[in-house]
Order: sequence, then C-alpha cells, then structure tokens
Amino acid sequence: MVNADDAHIRKDIVLPTAMCTAELNNGPVAIYAGGGHSGLLTRNGRLFLWGWNKDLQCGTQTTTSVQNPDQPLPFIKDLRDIDIKKAALGFSHTLVIEKQTCKLYAFGNDERGQVSGRREVPLSDSAILPMTPEFLNDEKVHSVAAGLFHSAVITEGGELITWGCDRFGQSNLSNEEQSNSKFPAKQPYAYRRWKPNDDNRIVDVACGRRHTIAVDSLNRIWTWGENKHGQLGRTTKGKKDSIPSIVDMNGEIKDNDNVAVYCGWSHTIIHVMSEGGNRIFGFGRNDKGEKSDTVG
Repeated sequence: MVNADDAHIRKDIVLPTAMCTAELNNGPVAIYAGGGHSGLLTRNGRLFLWGWNKDLQCGTQTTTSVQNPDQPLPFIKDLRDIDIKKAALGFSHTLVIEKQTCKLYAFGNDERGQVSGRREVPLSDSAILPMTPEFLNDEKVHSVAAGLFHSAVITEGGELITWGCDRFGQSNLSNEEQSNSKFPAKQPYAYRRWKPNDDNRIVDVACGRRHTIAVDSLNRIWTWGENKHGQLGRTTKGKKDSIPSIVDMNGEIKDNDNVAVYCGWSHTIIHVMSEGGNRIFGFGRNDKGEKSDTVG
C-alpha cells in the first residue's frame, strides 16, 4: 500500500515482478501512471491497477497489497467482466473505456466532481466505485484523459466533454449557458460540451495538472487552463485562460501530419509524425528540462 503522504515524496523504487499469470501472458499493450497508483492494460482488455487506493482509485475497496512476486497483480473486481479499450489515471481518480460499448466508467475521489460531474459532493461521499456520469450514459467515448482533479473525453462524434475542477479554467466551464444541454439550468451536474466554432472534430486530448490541450481534425492545437509557466503555448492576459484558443505553430504542423499531445504537471509536449520524420515540440515549465526543442 502507498499512503497519501507518500504520494508526494519522490522515491526511486525498483520492484522486479514475475508476470507469469494466464492474464498477463496475453501481453501488455499500455501502462498508465496516476498520482499514487499505476495501471497496466493487456491485449485482451484486462486492466490491472495497484498502488495508492485511499480514494478507491484502484476500483475496489480492498486494501490487500501484493507481497509475493509470483502472485498475480490484482484487477478490478467490479470490471472483471468488462474488456477495457483505454484508461486514464488522474491524481486520485481513474477513467476507463469499455471496448465493446465504448462506455465510460469512472471511479476514485469525486470531491471536485472529477468522477461524477456533480457540482457539490459531500466529503462522506467523495470516494466511489466504478460508475458512469449521468451526462455520458448515452455517449460512445473514443478517447479519455485525466488531469489532477479534472476529466475529459472525446465522443464518437468528435465532441469534447470536460468536467471536474475548473478553478483555473481547465474544464472550460465558464460559459454555463452552453453547458448541461440535457438538464435543467439548476441541475446538479457541471460539465461542458465543446467543438471549435467551425464544427471540426476533436481527435486528441490531454490533461495536465491544471491545463488541457486538444487537437482538431485540421491539426490545430487548442489550449486552456493555467498558464503560469507558459504551458498553454501562447500569451494570455493573466496566469490562466478558460477559453480554448489556438496555439500558433508557425506552420510547423501540416494538414496530413499525425499529431499526438501529452501533458505533464505544468508542461506540454506535441508529437508530430510526418513523412519527413518525427518532430517534438514542448512548452511550459522547463526548470528541470521537462520540455524539448524540435527533434528531427
């Protein structure tokens, strides 16, 4: 087990573990890291989660830790019969997409609505087991991202939906009149559906500590949220900007390039894949060398 206090302490830990179970023999295809918990997804859609579980971010109420290196890694009992397509781990919450239905399941700490999208969550009800936010019940989800205390998904129709903490505008909730279209004005949920004004699809999204970045079908880069360290890649009037705006890439990204975006704590990385090779662009906090110059 990892205590909450330990999640803030930098440690070098090496844990060689034998992966000899029938589940893992299928082969890992993705690995994820959250604030204090980790995840591994296998080819057959099994998701294994371990680490800090104070807020049920590992999807189960058990506090059993793996002691025997030959013991299989635990996986979520409540999702045992669900094949997982993708996952995202926030600081103390987890988001997963079911492969067959493209349905989203969320679990973990919900104190800021990052799981359910609720406006007010009692502290006694801040940790919850896997559920689907009500406003996503009828949605097929293509991609998912998790920030410190906020969440984002891209629907099958290319719409971006964000919810959770919006203190720095990272959830794009400022324009309430455009939010919550399926519920009355005083309903208990706070989330935002968004596409560019020209109605182009969103194709990729990433969440940092307090900022969000998205790519649309024209390969335009949109950013919003905190900009204290320049992690939005553009100039803002203050240290934050809640309105999604385009980053000027000076023509470095072409229409036929493939673009993927990633966020760290307070920096952003853009990976551009083209016929001429791979290029990486970075902006934001760089006192530890987090970002990079262009790489050919």
